[in-house]
Amino acid sequence: MPDAGNSEQKPVSRPFIIPETLPESENIMLMGILSIVTGCIGIIFSIIALRKVPVAKALYQSNPGKYSSESYGKVKTGEACAWVGLVLHIAGFLFFIVYIFFIVAMSAGNNW
Repeated sequence: MPDAGNSEQKPVSRPFIIPETLPESENIMLMGILSIVTGCIGIIFSIIALRKVPVAKALYQSNPGKYSSESYGKVKTGEACAWVGLVLHIAGFLFFIVYIFFIVAMSAGNNW
């Protein structure tokens, strides 16, 4: 029977667990940023980053306590940058096609 007069309780010993970083979180963020700042090959970086994002998100959702929220933030940042890079490159490609079409149309109209 516990002693009612003894108010001291032993502290519960819990090990401090340092959360791990998500695998590929730094790579996803790096490729997302590179997709924006690089030239023609940026679309490749954005596609690679966007292909890796669902795997990292599923891994985090399966065990959120194991991985740090900072690494999950890197994955979300990389995904956003990859989408921005993809949209910029597609818009640039469409602009280039319209520009070439305009040049061809203008040169066909002028009989030099």
